[in-house]
Amino acid sequence: MHMKRVTVLDKILEAKGQEIQQRQLVLPLQELRSRLNDLVPARPFLASLKDTGKTRIIAEIKKASPSAGIIREEFCPIKIAQSYYTGGAAAISVLTEENFFQGSIHYLSQVKETVPLPVLRKDFVIHPYQAYESRFYGADALLLIANILEPGQLKDLVELCSGIGLEPLVEVHSQPDLDKALSTPATLIGINNRDLLTMKTDISTTQCLIKNIPSTKIIISESGIKTREDIVRLESWGVRAFLVGEILMRAEGIKNKLQELLGQGQSSNSC
Repeated sequence: MHMKRVTVLDKILEAKGQEIQQRQLVLPLQELRSRLNDLVPARPFLASLKDTGKTRIIAEIKKASPSAGIIREEFCPIKIAQSYYTGGAAAISVLTEENFFQGSIHYLSQVKETVPLPVLRKDFVIHPYQAYESRFYGADALLLIANILEPGQLKDLVELCSGIGLEPLVEVHSQPDLDKALSTPATLIGINNRDLLTMKTDISTTQCLIKNIPSTKIIISESGIKTREDIVRLESWGVRAFLVGEILMRAEGIKNKLQELLGQGQSSNSC
């Protein structure tokens, strides 16, 4: 009998389902929803990416990943957020997945209180509870991965996000993913250059998919972006913004590296 190979993604999703059940025991959905009534409006994530004439980078706070292991030993989300802000990031992405990426949902609140930039929650979202939770902990935008959601689920989550003040960013890696994304009203389409099944990265994935995306959408290229040259090439293909994490997390001077990617040259300050 042929056994299906269990991927890292399968393990992440199984753990995520269990985690959501536990979280709902601690803070039930009905109570969580009621707590959203007292929140201030979300920061304008979409507007932060619309500034024309400049490279727009969503800089990611990420300690580890299944493919790379520990990426940054000296890890302080508050200090990293400050470096991103002073370095010129348009927004900040916070990886909150605990078991495989060593993230925490509490990093959202910490970052939000530290800098005035819009904040994206990056996680494996499979349940409406996570959208309400994201808004409660300070996210202004939420990543939705088309590959792990049925078309109806994805559409419902996009509409839920919009209804509670979160900007949905729909991530795709293939044409079937893109078809799902385009059947929703989401404006932001993220092209992930990393295959979530093999964890291999190729930025030509963006070049292949971008041709099939209407000009009314804002395209964000994610993963595998390492140099200013990568960004210039992606911009020539029509990419409007970039989600960059690992190369910044590995840099000794985070702010300097960010400014280098933005095309601003070297700064004398090292953060």
